[in-house]
Formats: sequence, C-alpha cells, structure tokens
Amino acid sequence: MGGRTTRTRVGRPGDRTERLAALAAGLSVVVAGALLAAGLALSPRGLDLLDGAYQLRLVASPGASRDAGEAYLFGFLLHPLYELVGEGVAVLRTVAVLLLAGAAALAARDLVRMAARGSRLAASSTWAVAAAAAASTLLVRTLWTRDPGYRWVALLGLVFVASGLARAEDGRDRSAGVLLGLGLVVAGTGRPTTGAAAGLLVLVVVALRRWWRPRFLGWTGAVVVGAAAGVLALAGMTPRQAVQYHVSGLRMVELLGDHGSVLQLAGFTVPDVSGLLLLGTPLLLVVLPPLVLRRAVGSAVTGAAGSSGAAGAVSALVVLVLGGVLAAFASHLVGAGGQVHRALSVALVLPLLATVALLAQRGRASGRAVVLVAVLLLPYPYALGSNVAFSLVTAQAACLWVAALGALAVLPARTGPTLLSPAVAAAVGCAVTGIVLWTAWSAGPPESALAGATVPAPVASGTLLLPADEAAVATRLHGLADEEGISADTPVVDLTGVGAGYAFELGGHPLGRAHLYGTWAGGVESARYALDRVPCREHAAAYLLYAPDNPSDVSAAFTRGRLDLHRDYTAVDRFPSRQFGRTVEISVLRPGPTVASRLGCPASP
Repeated sequence: MGGRTTRTRVGRPGDRTERLAALAAGLSVVVAGALLAAGLALSPRGLDLLDGAYQLRLVASPGASRDAGEAYLFGFLLHPLYELVGEGVAVLRTVAVLLLAGAAALAARDLVRMAARGSRLAASSTWAVAAAAAASTLLVRTLWTRDPGYRWVALLGLVFVASGLARAEDGRDRSAGVLLGLGLVVAGTGRPTTGAAAGLLVLVVVALRRWWRPRFLGWTGAVVVGAAAGVLALAGMTPRQAVQYHVSGLRMVELLGDHGSVLQLAGFTVPDVSGLLLLGTPLLLVVLPPLVLRRAVGSAVTGAAGSSGAAGAVSALVVLVLGGVLAAFASHLVGAGGQVHRALSVALVLPLLATVALLAQRGRASGRAVVLVAVLLLPYPYALGSNVAFSLVTAQAACLWVAALGALAVLPARTGPTLLSPAVAAAVGCAVTGIVLWTAWSAGPPESALAGATVPAPVASGTLLLPADEAAVATRLHGLADEEGISADTPVVDLTGVGAGYAFELGGHPLGRAHLYGTWAGGVESARYALDRVPCREHAAAYLLYAPDNPSDVSAAFTRGRLDLHRDYTAVDRFPSRQFGRTVEISVLRPGPTVASRLGCPASP
C-alpha cells in the first residue's frame, strides 16, 4: 500500500534574516505611526501665549503688518489655509502635521530609492525610513510653539528641496526642477535666510554634479519665478514693496535687540548638547561600536546573529526598546525646571551616525553621496538667523537627517556588509522623536504643560484644550469680544509685552506688528517704531491689554506722552496671568471718546 510522502521545508538562513529584517522595519513603521497618531491627538492641546500666539496673529491678519513691515512673509502664505480650515487652530495644526509628514515621507522615499539605484531593496526598508522621517517632523512643534509658522514653512520648503535633489540625481529633470524651485521659494517665505542659504547649497551641488541640463535648469528657474510671483500676489506686493517690507521689519528686530550678534545668528555660540550627552550616548553605544570597530565588534555581533542583516535587525529592535526606556527617564535628566527644549539635542546622534556611514562608502557612490551630504547640511540653513542655540534648532529639522541616514544605509559599503540598515536608521529616528515628545508631554512648564491642558475653551473660531486657569481666561475673553462687538476689523494691541495669546483670544487685528515684544531691552523702541507707522485713527480705535507695574510693559510706545490709560480708557475686564515666574493682573481697556483728539488724529471725512 503506497504511503503519502511528507516534505519538510528547512528554512534557509537568508529567509530567516529577511523575516527578521522585515519585523524590525515593520515595528519601526508601527512606532512611527503611533508617534504621529499621538501628535495628531495632541493638536487641540495648549496655546503658547508668546511666540506661538504671535505667529498665529500674523497668520490670522497678515495684512495688518503691511504698515510697519515684518521679517517674514509666511503669514500671507498660511492665511488662505487658515481660512480654509475655518480659522480653527486645532484643525490648522492637524492639517500642518499631515502636510509636512506626507512631504517628508515622500522625500525619504525618493532619497532611499536614489541611494539604492541598481540594487535590490525590500519595500519594508523604504516604508520604515519614510515612516520615521514623517514622525520626526513632529519635532518642529517644539521650542515653545506648536503652531505652523515660519519654522514650519521653512522646513516644508527644505523637504521639497531634498526631494528635488534626489530626483535630479536620478535624472528626473521636470519633477526635480519643480520641487527645487518650489522648495527654495517656500523656504525663503518661511525665513529669508533659510531660502538664501539653501539656494547657495543647491548651486554647489549643481556645480559638483554638473547638472547643467537645460531641461532641469529651465524647470527650476521657471518654478522659482512662478512661485515667487504667487507669494507676492498673495501678499499683494510688488517686488520693491516686498523688499521695503522686509527692510522695515528687520529694523524693528534690530531695535528690539533679540537676535544678538552676527556670530550668534550664524550659529557660532556655545551649543547646548545636554540631551546628546545624557540621552544620545546610550543610543550611540548600541549602534556605533559595530560600525566603527568592524573587525573586533562588528564581526562578533554578525557571527552571533548569523548574518549582518540579522545583526542589523536585532540592533534596530534594541534601539526601539532603549528609546522607550530613555524617554521614561528623559524628563528627569534634562527636563527639570521646565527646560524641555534641552532634550532636542539628542537628535544630533543622527548626523553623527551619518558621518560614520559616509566614511564607509565606495568612490562609485560618490555622486549620490554628494546629494546626501547636502541633505544632511540642510538643517543648517533652517536654523540660520535664529537666536536659539543651533544644536537645538537644527534638531527640529531632524526629518532630513533621518531620511539621509536611511539612504546612506543602502549605499554600498567599502569593506563588506554594514550593520547600519534602513531599519536601524528608522529605529534611531523613532527613538529620538519619542524621547523629545514624551519629555515635552511630561515635563513642560505649568503655563504650557500639555498634560494639564484638558479644559475646552473657545479660541478664534474653534476650541482648544487649555490648563484650567487659562481656559477660564479664554472663555471670558471670548464672551467679552461678543459683548464689545470686537470683530476682525477692530484693532487689539497687547501692551503687556507678553500677552499675544490673550490678544489672539480676544480677536481683532494687531497694529504695527503682530506682537510688540517687551521681554527684550529694546521693546519700547521697537514698539514705537511699529506703532508710528500705523494710521492715527486705527491707533485711537484700539482695544488694549495693559498690566501696570509689569517689567515687560511697552505702553510708553503707545501713549506717545499724550494718553492717560487710566483716564482715557475704560477697563472692561481684569484677569490674572502667570508667566516667566511672576503673576500680573491684566486689564482689557476700551478706548474713550477723547483718545483720537488727544493723539491729534485728523477729523473723519
């Protein structure tokens, strides 16, 4: 009687390695997705009362800055989006997260495919790097403001540039020219110094790679001109008016004195690397030794795992677990006293790893390596002109480092297999993002802590979740705006120097500048420069936020020695505010009938 033959399949080591690599990559995708989901869930929480609200006021009323000028044009670019989402801050944040994350994912895909050209690459590797790059865009929502503003716009432009460089290297001239031209204009709209520096970097790459192809150059130039014309059309300005707008805005910044020396603006200051030292070192100890000490450590790890691919997958899994452990302790190590921003420098592990990976590349990959070096350098143009330590600001653009590191991981190595895989690059990106986001959640200062922002309050045309005391103030101001008939046509000026958020909650539009900063030595002079350029009747019609005996007060710039804020105005509400470790009582002042005459305004026609 014939028996049935049973065949037993013995798994090959290569199959086991591929499955393990796919598992590591898949887990990175899941972690990145969870981080993005958390970022989206946090969109309704919190409102920064200073820098964040200043940028929101500029987005809500960009035209109000025309009289005095500004250092940025991003408000005109974001204003249509703000209106499209119904002037809801939470929705605006959500859309901004999705747009930037999607752009970063596409740029990472382009870079990885460029680097892997001519070799076999698992789809899971591309997905892992793209997902990690997308999740790491959430770092742009740190450094005190979580709302899309000049940094968000500048980073979006640089992400387009990175994608354009990858496509140019692959010979896709039309799409490369479109992305590069659009990216440079968008980056410059976010911050002019960013656009200019990125443009110089692109020119260097074009020269080194000899991309003198007429089709590529034609598309790039045409899109630069067209995109710039589009931005000017949104702003309602001619090129000359745009230059005057920026010059006047820079004069305000100069008088304020908040940007220090040229050396500081170029990043030549003492870096803050506490996050790198305390949180990044454990990550480097896992990933670096097998890369640097290939014979002593790399061979031993590879032998224990069975192959370099398996060793890389295990390394990625270890990094993800270690990232979770470090996140749990990060707030105690670097977040004490609300210094959440110090955790950002942990992202410097990404360019450090990329530098090591670059040293392992063959000469035949040099063309692609030039592109990846340029992408690794793009966070510097992003930070150029900032008054914050570059070790922190560049970390906000870590999505570019994640994408470049993932692409470097698939370039051919000089001396055999490398333990730096796309899964490892993605895992490090996810670990860095998770550490910073958890620190921001668990260790923020009381006035901006996300964990305590649980009470719904009306803000603009939407709802935000705020700490209980701030929610109560926002609700009062929203009701007061209805009672007083404050609309988008009503001037509202914060004279406290620190209350841009309250002015945004009250409504109306700013005068001169979206916020008159009083926290710097030149606050009054800068505010006077801005207010001297607005129509007298607008000046006289403004509702005011005023806190006497406040060290950040800029009321002297508004009164011009002619107004008495106690006699010429009526206080329609008062509320306490705690910022920078002190509590002040802020009054909302309604202008009286004598203000226009005291200011010497011409009679109404």
